[in-house]
Amino acid sequence: MAARRPTTIQLDRLTAAYELGEYVASGGCGTVMMCTRRGDPEGKKYILKYMNLDELTTNKANGAQREAQLMKDLNHPNIVTLHDVFECDNKLHLVMEHCDKGDLRDRISEKKIKKRLFNYSLIRRWMLQLTKGVKALHDEGIVHRDIKPENIFLTGHTDDIRIGDLGISRRIEKDQRAKTRIGTPRYVSPELMKGIPYSFETDIWALGVMMIEMCTLQKVTVKPRKKTKRFCCFTTEVTVVDIPEIPKQYGTKLVAIAKTMLKEDPSDRITASQLLHELTNLPLTPDE
Repeated sequence: MAARRPTTIQLDRLTAAYELGEYVASGGCGTVMMCTRRGDPEGKKYILKYMNLDELTTNKANGAQREAQLMKDLNHPNIVTLHDVFECDNKLHLVMEHCDKGDLRDRISEKKIKKRLFNYSLIRRWMLQLTKGVKALHDEGIVHRDIKPENIFLTGHTDDIRIGDLGISRRIEKDQRAKTRIGTPRYVSPELMKGIPYSFETDIWALGVMMIEMCTLQKVTVKPRKKTKRFCCFTTEVTVVDIPEIPKQYGTKLVAIAKTMLKEDPSDRITASQLLHELTNLPLTPDE
């Protein structure tokens, strides 16, 4: 898709505040560009996400507006920051934090090519940051619903974690359950697959799957118990058939934590608060 630079007429307020930079990408959810704040002597870079809501499907347009609203309410060091929102003529422009070190999928792929595992201290630090970000979402009543390496961004000299892409996230009440079957098949929880109303526990499952992938560089495989002509992730008959074993170099305590995140029954699954406590108390070096 060809890049379409937003016109000055549409973006008077935006272009008064920001200098538009190079084109990054275009897709079904809009155009992404770089920008800098006018008058900033350091020239700090931001991401501009530009969407013409009239050209999106209803679901994608609603998702874009929901993402903007949710991000406005969030201010956490491990969640991508939304700096500005400009909306006019049904065109939505989000100015967001630029994470300059790519995403976690890129980093996992690099390790896989080199056949080298992440070290324990990095896994521990990243999992702490991820859990703090997820806990912040849950404390605000937000279920992310699409936790996966492609939506986890890295930034800064120390590769700090930022959780992004809240396009299909949803705010729910404490005792409420969501019902929409949505998400990325490899990371969706058993209850979501089965069509059972779900809540914050579904994010913990996805976080556990992602931690297994970070530790093993392999993917957890989820398949239906019965063969069907078509399996597009949602079925009432689900079983986890392949959870790669975490290498012994990471210690027994990290393995035990992973198991608490991947309980098939969501009521048995650890919460974000409990997970943060367990990770905080992990030793700085792996136990035997």
